[in-house]
Amino acid sequence: MKKVVEVLLAYQKKHNHSQSKMAELLEVSQASYNCWINGKHSIGSKHLLKISKIYGIAFEALIPKDINIEFVHNGQSQPVERVNALEFYQQLTQNQQVFIQSQQARIAFLEEQLVRKGV
Repeated sequence: MKKVVEVLLAYQKKHNHSQSKMAELLEVSQASYNCWINGKHSIGSKHLLKISKIYGIAFEALIPKDINIEFVHNGQSQPVERVNALEFYQQLTQNQQVFIQSQQARIAFLEEQLVRKGV
């Protein structure tokens, strides 16, 4: 697995781009890009997907092997567990799909009720 920062820096060097140009390509602020490069912030899945598309790298190759799940309450972070990142993202995606399907079924039911009532 390649580290995302290594991918970004290699692309930046290969194409002689500035940090501001890289930020522009990724549609983030230069400050955000700088924080990624310096390890101050992690890169979210939305941006990992964008990076994988721009650079032609499999999304799975950019995901860290393990991640820490944390519970945040009143600004205080407490570690909960360490999980396999790919399995976590797959489960999250599956849960989102189930939620979307349930909402679509609910909308269809409500639309049917409106039709029956002549609204």
